[in-house]
Amino acid sequence: MNASDERTRSLWMDVLVADAPQLQKNITADTVVVGSGIAGLSVAYELALRGQKVVVIDRGRIAGGMTSRTTAHLTSQSDDGFETLIRVRGLEGAKSFYESHSAAMIASKQYRRKKISIVISVASTAIYSRPLAARQVN
Repeated sequence: MNASDERTRSLWMDVLVADAPQLQKNITADTVVVGSGIAGLSVAYELALRGQKVVVIDRGRIAGGMTSRTTAHLTSQSDDGFETLIRVRGLEGAKSFYESHSAAMIASKQYRRKKISIVISVASTAIYSRPLAARQVN
């Protein structure tokens, strides 16, 4: 599904982040990144820092897909909780989830130090759970 086909609208969907020309000729690159959202652009940036010649392609506007529909927050918490994550993906999968999300938070701070336009604010997190009697027990 394309993000623009979704019924709900995010206020970010009407914000033009940047513009880029359409590819007009064949070019050569070490890596082609498909998708110009936050994930694709972050990967392209990191590869370019490591000396790769990178081309980013997207069928729509920059950051116009799922990135435009997010709340733009970074957290190392899982929406479903780590108990569920461990049950579904195993302990190693849960560790990988936590480590990758923590790395994204660190990377965003490094981007800001490199004068890349990014707004970061740190907020406390609160996790609420249902009373034990209300939980399903397997």
